[in-house]
Amino acid sequence: MFFIKKFLIIIWIFLIMAGCTAAQNLDNMERIENSPQYKDGKFVNVKEFHFKFSITEAYKGLKGIYFTEQPGSIPKSSLPIKPLT
Repeated sequence: MFFIKKFLIIIWIFLIMAGCTAAQNLDNMERIENSPQYKDGKFVNVKEFHFKFSITEAYKGLKGIYFTEQPGSIPKSSLPIKPLT
């Protein structure tokens, strides 16, 4: 009997949570449908986007990150070294 009561309580909680989620989904759908990016049942970009990839630009970027000194990357004073005990 105890098992059945626990089971019914769990089912009851699940049904309440499912109902709350359904109401939230309806609110979200209304918000989505009013979005300027949502047209004909799908999202679209407002502005055109063109992806440009260049090996030269990638090389310049990696070179700048790994081989040039970055501000604040070197401490102004030496770091304390403590021997391991």
